[in-house]
Amino acid sequence: MAICSRNQEDVTAAAEAISEVTEGEILPVECNVRNRSEMDRMVEATVNEFGRLNVLINNAIVFG
Repeated sequence: MAICSRNQEDVTAAAEAISEVTEGEILPVECNVRNRSEMDRMVEATVNEFGRLNVLINNAIVFG
């Protein structure tokens, strides 16, 4: 699984917590989903790590 956040420390901590529970491989990626090139980089990192992308879920929220 690959997950992203705008903050590398946050996404790394989340990946570690998920991995402890699932014992699965979690790829943490710093990424702002408002930026198309960063999203492209995340997809590329995911494919490079796992060989493919099966499902993409966008769960971004905007406050204000």
